[in-house]
Amino acid sequence: HSDAVVQSFDNQLYVVNRLGGDNIQVIDPAQNFRVIQQFSVGKGTNPQDIAVISPGKAYVTLYQPEDNRTKDLSVDDLLVVNPSTGEILKTIDLTLFTTDDGERFARASSMILIGQKLLIAIQDLPRDLSLPPNQTGKIVVMEPTLDRLLGVISLKGRDPISMSYSAPFLYMAMADYGKVGNFLNEWREILAALEKRVPAAAEKALVEHMTATPSVISPVLSLNPSR
Repeated sequence: HSDAVVQSFDNQLYVVNRLGGDNIQVIDPAQNFRVIQQFSVGKGTNPQDIAVISPGKAYVTLYQPEDNRTKDLSVDDLLVVNPSTGEILKTIDLTLFTTDDGERFARASSMILIGQKLLIAIQDLPRDLSLPPNQTGKIVVMEPTLDRLLGVISLKGRDPISMSYSAPFLYMAMADYGKVGNFLNEWREILAALEKRVPAAAEKALVEHMTATPSVISPVLSLNPSR
């Protein structure tokens, strides 16, 4: 598929085939990269990412669940699936974390698991995706053991599209970003959600770095948390 992303867990690859593919493939490199499982998440739903918790549990974000054209398959913004069997175990509505502007579409995108917290980026875009963003992005925080939604962090920038964690740094790319001061506030909120703290000197260094090179740093939220 021409638009696909891949994640790995426990020596297996999980391929998310986005709009037009609308399925998940599980690939085993030890078997000459054979596809050992493939399952649909609903035709037209445009899956964006997968976060694998265990061989029997994973989360899949759907960008357009309202466009599902697969009969007898119930979907929502976030799916809890068994990637070993392809069974959808649960569906989770994330629109309650969007702005109540008359068009509540989460547009769930990237996810990242940090410790016992799953961060889910939602773009909060209108129904017509050809229109420019009209709301700021959000990060939904979840406790995956019980599929418990803990809260939401409202961002100043728009369209959070990707997150990456390389201890002790978390990076967030946004298609439309805000000011340095806004990113600092978001940084503090995410630290609090992750129950982490950062030395004052590290925070000062981050602000100085972002201010010195805004064209490079502003699209990326950089965290250096310490317990």
